[in-house]
Amino acid sequence: LRRVVALGTQLSSANLTNSDWQGADLSGADLTYANLTGANLSATRMTSANLRSAKLRNTNLRNADLSLVDLRGAKLAGADLQGAIFVSFKQNQGEQFVQAPAAGSESTLVKGVDFGEVKGLDAKQLAYICTQGGIHPRCP
Repeated sequence: LRRVVALGTQLSSANLTNSDWQGADLSGADLTYANLTGANLSATRMTSANLRSAKLRNTNLRNADLSLVDLRGAKLAGADLQGAIFVSFKQNQGEQFVQAPAAGSESTLVKGVDFGEVKGLDAKQLAYICTQGGIHPRCP
């Protein structure tokens, strides 16, 4: 299923264990309660996908675009989120750098999501998770 375009696809409760979606576009897909344990979702575009209560244990989400993804209730133990994008910014036509999430930003829904056993988080990802109500041992 590499590089497949599956915009808005209904995959709620699907068993997609160990499936390979590398480079796919799953924007707007409904993956609520889906079992994606061990799946390869590296470099996927998942903007606005619904992963609420999905099983993402040991899933490869490296460099995935998770902007506006609903992860509430998802099981993420062992998932690799190195380089994953949690927020993308809509920049103005000007040359200014965006300093922090503000109006016009798109964020991932992570409130209450446990990131305690996730791999590959960098300082910026961790700061975002903590400020958005995610759970991690290094959050204040």
